[in-house]
Amino acid sequence: MKNSTNFKKLLRKSRFFAIAVFGGGEKANFGANGISILRTGRCILLNGYRRFQSYVTDKLPLLVLLFCAAQPVLDVLGYWQNEWGISNTFTLLARMLLLGGSVFLGFLLTDRKWIYFVAAGVLGAFTAGHIWACMEVGYLLPVDDLMNEIRVILMPLTAICFITFLRKNEKTFDAMKKGMVLSLGIIVAVQILSTITGTDPHTYQNKGIGAYVITQLIGKAQEKNAASLSLFTDQDNHRAQQCYIKCGFHVINSFMDEMSNGKRVHRLKMTLAL
Repeated sequence: MKNSTNFKKLLRKSRFFAIAVFGGGEKANFGANGISILRTGRCILLNGYRRFQSYVTDKLPLLVLLFCAAQPVLDVLGYWQNEWGISNTFTLLARMLLLGGSVFLGFLLTDRKWIYFVAAGVLGAFTAGHIWACMEVGYLLPVDDLMNEIRVILMPLTAICFITFLRKNEKTFDAMKKGMVLSLGIIVAVQILSTITGTDPHTYQNKGIGAYVITQLIGKAQEKNAASLSLFTDQDNHRAQQCYIKCGFHVINSFMDEMSNGKRVHRLKMTLAL
């Protein structure tokens, strides 16, 4: 009862304050004034939202072109950050901003917002399952894994956003083609330059991933009470041999073997006693 009385007093004070601010004296109709103010504010917001949609729709071709061209540039920046021992926070943040910005624009422009909610649910479940699986076997490189996860998520979300952009502005398709050609040109130029300068990076080399996987397989074989493990490798594949030797394997035989394409290759047999 006391709470109800206090609530009524608060309503009366709010009414008197509104009358003092908006005028009308005691005869003012606060309810009508309040509804009018809310309608005016709603109209202002809707007009601003529509103007924003119109402006962004006109700029979609340029935005899509820049989006496509930015991807290989960020890859190059990420490589040199790793080479110079600099944190990859910048490129990771840039990718997240591109992803978030494109999804946000697509969500604002689309008339089928439920598609974005469904996609978010599916990708969220996929990411949660991926993280759980990685935690089960041990997270070897969580930062690198996060960057690769963002790349995976980026593909379906980019497709959904581009479909929205194409529906809103027909010129987006031409911009998309130009952006892809520009992106391919950047990639080819970088590949040629890196090959000439000897700085061509291999995605999964020198990260300990191979040794980690082999160690896990050895552990699984030991659980099954296996007596030994054997594998075969090309004689000139010195990088792989170093990895196998690091994990405990040693060469027991060298021979010539015929491949499926008819080529004869020098092969090594390596064995590990468990």
